Amino acid sequence: MKQVTLFFRIKLQTDTLNNNDKNMFKRFVLILKNDFVFNTKGMKKIYTKKLGFLLVLSMLAIGESAGQFVSNSIEGNYEDASSWNGNQPPVTGITSQTMTIVSGAVITRTGDFNPARVTINGRFTVNNGNCILAQWGGHVIENGAYVEIFGNLTASQSLNVKEGATLIVHGNVNVTGAGIFINGNMVVKGDFTITNGALSNTGKLIIGGTFKFQGGGFQSPNGNSNLYLLDPDADHEYAYSPIANKYGDIDDFLENESGNEDLLAIAEKVLPDVVNIGGYRFLWVGSIDVNWADTRNWGGSLPDIQSNVRIKPSGNNPEISFYSGVIEVNNLLIENGAVLTLKPGARLTVNGNLIIQDDAELVLENSYEEGGMASLITYGQITGDANVKLTLPKEKWYYLGSAIRDATFGNFSPGAQGSGTLVNVYRDRWYSTFTQHYETAMRKLEGVAVFYHKTSESDHLMELSYMGELNSGEISRTFVENRFQLMANPYPSFINWLDDTGWEREHFESTIWYRTRIGESMTYITFNRSAVPGARVSLFSDSGEYNEEEMSLIPPKQSFYVRPIGSNRTITVNNQARVHGLPESQLKSSNNAYGDVIRITANNGLTRDGAVIYFSRSASEGIDEGDSEKYRNNDERVPEIFTRTGETELAINGLPELNQPVRTIPLIVRNRVPGDVSLTFDMSYYYGMHSVYLEDRDTGAFIHVTAGGEYVYTVSEPGERDDRFVLHFYMVSTDLEPEMEDPSAAASIRINGVAGKVLVSIDSQLLQMGEANIEVFSIEGQKVSETLARSSRTLVVLPRTSAIFIVRVTAGDVVKSERVVGVR
Repeated sequence: MKQVTLFFRIKLQTDTLNNNDKNMFKRFVLILKNDFVFNTKGMKKIYTKKLGFLLVLSMLAIGESAGQFVSNSIEGNYEDASSWNGNQPPVTGITSQTMTIVSGAVITRTGDFNPARVTINGRFTVNNGNCILAQWGGHVIENGAYVEIFGNLTASQSLNVKEGATLIVHGNVNVTGAGIFINGNMVVKGDFTITNGALSNTGKLIIGGTFKFQGGGFQSPNGNSNLYLLDPDADHEYAYSPIANKYGDIDDFLENESGNEDLLAIAEKVLPDVVNIGGYRFLWVGSIDVNWADTRNWGGSLPDIQSNVRIKPSGNNPEISFYSGVIEVNNLLIENGAVLTLKPGARLTVNGNLIIQDDAELVLENSYEEGGMASLITYGQITGDANVKLTLPKEKWYYLGSAIRDATFGNFSPGAQGSGTLVNVYRDRWYSTFTQHYETAMRKLEGVAVFYHKTSESDHLMELSYMGELNSGEISRTFVENRFQLMANPYPSFINWLDDTGWEREHFESTIWYRTRIGESMTYITFNRSAVPGARVSLFSDSGEYNEEEMSLIPPKQSFYVRPIGSNRTITVNNQARVHGLPESQLKSSNNAYGDVIRITANNGLTRDGAVIYFSRSASEGIDEGDSEKYRNNDERVPEIFTRTGETELAINGLPELNQPVRTIPLIVRNRVPGDVSLTFDMSYYYGMHSVYLEDRDTGAFIHVTAGGEYVYTVSEPGERDDRFVLHFYMVSTDLEPEMEDPSAAASIRINGVAGKVLVSIDSQLLQMGEANIEVFSIEGQKVSETLARSSRTLVVLPRTSAIFIVRVTAGDVVKSERVVGVR
């Protein structure tokens, strides 16, 4: 702006000025002051035509602006002279002259602020004081400007918040006899009152307190998308009824402004306590269906890990299913009347706070089928109760635990549907609980064994349902006795036994035992976290996939057996042990050893059992932490199989590395129903140099299982047998079984074992090169016989032993060796 110097000389010709003349004169001088820059080199003389007197006005030169006080384009304090270009306004905050905060300036006033007229182009803050717009003049917040008042705002002169401008008031707003023009954003934390004034609102006016309009002009053309009154409990007052239909509530605000990040951020800052807005910008609308994962139910975009989510009541209450994947949010609020359901297999993480209002519901649905457990992990505070549901079949034993604080035996419906229902708990011995024990408190980490009888042929399922505050944080229990103890997973999520994170369990064995469905039966699974990879689990589930990490995860609401080492031992678990499922690379084994593993499964067509034998340099011949005792099944249909070390029955048996050439390990079987049983051998984790053979001493069968295999035997007399099956391990010297340089040449020699004999067939063309030599060696490498082959077919009789022999045939330049069984 170019500076202009003006001289005025006005003569007044009457002896007096009436009131109108005086007011006109004052306004004229004010206009001059506001719209022109004066030079102080001379006196500015204004003569009235009525009085003929000289009025001398002395003006200060204040630079290129429309006001008398102009800020510099810096960040500074109102009270500092360096913040101003030329004259400094009074530090009292009562500015009787006009003021301009220029673009780029960031000025902070500490204390009350009471200007005659102010124009804001930059950023202006009033700290520890109120703003009073009471002196004569209009006040403007220009496009791009940002004004924040931490006290109250009182206005009796006009205020214009232009488009693109922002005004924030942390206190109350009181307007009397003035016009408020809002084309930008205005956010008020407290009450907003207008008396005999005017409100023209084409921008966004958000009020956290009570709105009172007590007469004057009102304009808010777009209804619930211009004026937002966020407190549903406030007693709003309107001078005339049409205003009642001209504003939106908290739901309208969150829905309409979901894409207005700047305005949402301001509202979160100014109104954290109003209807729990606190950043709950993601609002469930439910306009399509109940599917959480459908963006249309959220107004266009799904919440994520940083989202604060609010579930309001709707005709379509949201549901999270297995197919939704792992849902992760920050804070979660379930409002009165709303319901959020986690269906079986659902996985939800709340990284912040979970708030369930008094009349709201969080439902966790769980089912006994594979993948049927809902999983919830929370990291902040939990407020309110959840409804935990579990459906399981009757006529079967289950080991269960409760996921809520202050649980009682009533969670498991003791005495329900007939006297045959059993809810048993171990406290120095097994006790049964009944209806009268509904209110009896359970101990921390206490598990129960349940069995629900049918009341009719169609009565197949038991549905448990209980309410309470979900468990979170560190939980401990001291077990008095040195025996198998039933311990419950206390959380509404899986917990990880394999990883040491989240556990204090120094004086407990590495093994846990729990029941899962295998075929028609609930069968014990043995898991040893200290065994080598591939040997940690005795039996895997019906899915057929062997995944040790997944099988180390204890489902929510399930209990499992632990074994203290000594009496009065304490075990502690905390939130860090919780997981939803397989966390991939985050899992770290507590044992980095390796070994050669043989997994044996017994299957009778009804159900299965399993045993593991492994060899590792970290294992010993006796019992150590890599061994797991056999927990016998009560279900007679289970075809049990295990090994022994001394008198201890083992489901997982760790042994030192095989260094000797021959080793024999008996297998014990226990069958209580007649029929055929199939033994299968999983050798996918076996890398040893020994060949492995199964001997059935009842039938004389001797089968090679190193490459995997299956053997079927018949149970004619039920019972336990420790003298029928033996595993033989034979180390074969590499010089007895040479690698053929030309494998196709070996086809001219065929070696077949038949009932204690060996039939050697040699191609006639190969025999023409000279006599062939047939050598028989024991598995240890000792030669037991040697025969010349003078014809194409030679029969060699083996020694009368149940052993493995190596037969080596040399014909010309061709050498071929094979192992044969010497059983007749």
